[in-house]
Amino acid sequence: MHGNARLTVCARLEMVKQVLAGWPQTEVARQFRVSRATVSKWLGRYRVEGNLGLLDHSSKPSRSPYLTSQRVVHAIHALRRSRSWGPHRIGWQLGVARSTVYAVLRRAGLSRLAWLHRTTREIVRYEHASPGDMLHLDVKKLGRVPDGGGKRFAPGFKRQAWGRTRNVLSAQTACTLPSMTIHESCTSRRLRMRRE
Repeated sequence: MHGNARLTVCARLEMVKQVLAGWPQTEVARQFRVSRATVSKWLGRYRVEGNLGLLDHSSKPSRSPYLTSQRVVHAIHALRRSRSWGPHRIGWQLGVARSTVYAVLRRAGLSRLAWLHRTTREIVRYEHASPGDMLHLDVKKLGRVPDGGGKRFAPGFKRQAWGRTRNVLSAQTACTLPSMTIHESCTSRRLRMRRE
């Protein structure tokens, strides 16, 4: 039964009992807030199978006439294990569509060659008997971090300090040059005025 099902098994049984007691299906459907077709469906199942008919049936089809035969499936597995061929080459060898070959390999867990052992050609599984058997620990090596935690802990302070240093250096450079253009002299004058 899916999570959004309106009727549980008990509610289905109660609904069927009301119909068998003589209530019309339309009225029962209104009471249980379902369609009349739903009432008819559960009533039919109850009459054929009894209480077991009120349980959810599997969505698997009763027959699959176009299912790949076991002979072809075994041949696909054998070629994959012995030759390590891909779906295109296996499909060409057996005369089967490559999509079918890939589906068969995926169902068997053979779709990736990295999962096969190089010598035995068996599927390598990384499993543990119970959760928590293996402890995984990630380690990160850090460089030399200055006192105070580095730039991630005070990003604004470093940026402001670098800006002040750059302004002072540019002002000193402009004042020490022997020959300055008009643009350079105006820039140095503005920097001096800001500094004062």
